[in-house]
Amino acid sequence: MQGESDAGHPGTAADYDDNLREMIGLLRAAMHADDLPVVMGRISDSRLHKGETTPRWKHGEIIRAAQAEVALNDPNATLVTSTDNYDYSDPSHYDTAGYLDLGTKFAEAMDELRQDD
Repeated sequence: MQGESDAGHPGTAADYDDNLREMIGLLRAAMHADDLPVVMGRISDSRLHKGETTPRWKHGEIIRAAQAEVALNDPNATLVTSTDNYDYSDPSHYDTAGYLDLGTKFAEAMDELRQDD
């Protein structure tokens, strides 16, 4: 679950897809497991969730698109998208119910990836 800070800057947002693939590759290399399953959480925006028109993460849609593309093209990766439905405890963090659900969704997604083996 990361990408929010990347969404605040045009340069890092533009490079996010390459950086995400590289991070996953480095993690797999460090674990000596080319098929290591990876579960990502889609970033969401607290302002848009509240119906505001100005996003908190100015380039968030670039990050979201990159997360979706990486998950789509990596058979050992998936994207949890339930984050769009969570409430927030502050402008940057989900509330307790959101984090509990996110943990459950991560575990379910990991279990599904591992069953595909």
